[in-house]
Amino acid sequence: VARRMRSDFDVRYQFGVKSAWEQKRSAQILYWVTQVLFGLLLTVAIVISVFALIASMANAAIERRWEIGMLKALGLRRGQLFRMFLGETVVLTLSAGIAGGAIGFSLAYLFAVEAGVLMEVPVVFTMPYLTFFATLVISVAAGAVAAHLPTRRLLGKPAAEILRLEI
Repeated sequence: VARRMRSDFDVRYQFGVKSAWEQKRSAQILYWVTQVLFGLLLTVAIVISVFALIASMANAAIERRWEIGMLKALGLRRGQLFRMFLGETVVLTLSAGIAGGAIGFSLAYLFAVEAGVLMEVPVVFTMPYLTFFATLVISVAAGAVAAHLPTRRLLGKPAAEILRLEI
């Protein structure tokens, strides 16, 4: 009906009609476009943080090679040393993820409240728990990979070779 009214009266009488269904449909499209955009931004942020985490762990392995060599000389096995690096990355990713999530949720809530006040509409804010927990799990898994990649070559060497290694 709205489409027919627009075609009959829109140009001649400068008369505009928009149905509630059309407004709802355009709001749904805007919602999904926004979700896809934020999903892409989240993916880019995760990829960048994974590479930064791998670089950080590689640097930690290189800087702590003397410590690794000494611990290996004292009898620690490769698995025990790897668990030490794994624990470090899990603590690092969990603490950074939880702090980043808290800051992100707080900013999102403040932006939603501000938009509600400016538009004079009630504020409805829902937390994206699924996205947050999925991102946290991906980050912890990436931390495990980041702990494994730089340390696997170093931990495979004998203690004497690690201690005299020039990096």
